[in-house]
Amino acid sequence: MSSQDTPIQQLVESLQERAKELNCLYRVDEILSDPARSIAEICPQIVEALPPGWKYPEACAVRLNLRGDRCQTATFHETPWFLAAPIVVEGQQVGALTVHYMVEKPAADDGPFLKEERKLIDTIADRVSFFVTRRDLYRAHESLQSAHSLSVEREPAEWGVILDFLRRTDPDLLRRITRRMINYLELSGVADAEALLRKVASVDGGAGERTGDNFPLRKSRLRDLAPISEEAFKIAARNLGEDEMVASMTGEIVLIEDDETTVRIWIE
Repeated sequence: MSSQDTPIQQLVESLQERAKELNCLYRVDEILSDPARSIAEICPQIVEALPPGWKYPEACAVRLNLRGDRCQTATFHETPWFLAAPIVVEGQQVGALTVHYMVEKPAADDGPFLKEERKLIDTIADRVSFFVTRRDLYRAHESLQSAHSLSVEREPAEWGVILDFLRRTDPDLLRRITRRMINYLELSGVADAEALLRKVASVDGGAGERTGDNFPLRKSRLRDLAPISEEAFKIAARNLGEDEMVASMTGEIVLIEDDETTVRIWIE
């Protein structure tokens, strides 16, 4: 923007830049709207969607690293003029989004970049992070639905995906589900349930008797719960019919809940 531009010209140019940024964000949201899509599918589309949102799209190149997948625009190479934003899932960085100018451009708010462009790349990185979280939940839900069709003869391998996801994201929920299943097995007269109940009680730090679900699990023992959960669901698959196994866990599981977003799995 030239210092000789009139206020009207400056306003028009500013509005044009905001329109470009919004269109870019709308396109990114469209790409990320389906959690069933793979990371390999969305990555090349994301990097191609970004350059039109920047002030100098003809000089803009983008790279996205995400869980081992790397995509970049055809003209990409590293330069001194770039913006970068981490992609964080469950408190761990799983990738990064980087926007470079291939040639030097006039100084602006952040090197050659506008302050709004800093906000834009951070917002897009947040959107990608949320997509990855939704995709993990989607895959967990799909695995849960597949687990409903297990015969009693099969090892419940699909349950392992669910149990591992809950172990990493919500150990207290995993404990409640495990205890609920073991309590049900004990009430159903399954011989192995009592020994499992004693194991859970030792992890919880309580006595070896059936108690309620609502008390905190000590973090130092979280690693001990995963094999118990896996064992409980293997025993359930061998001893309970499909409908009975599902009925023992009937209810709504809230996996993410905040002011803007709630993601639920309903088991029925």
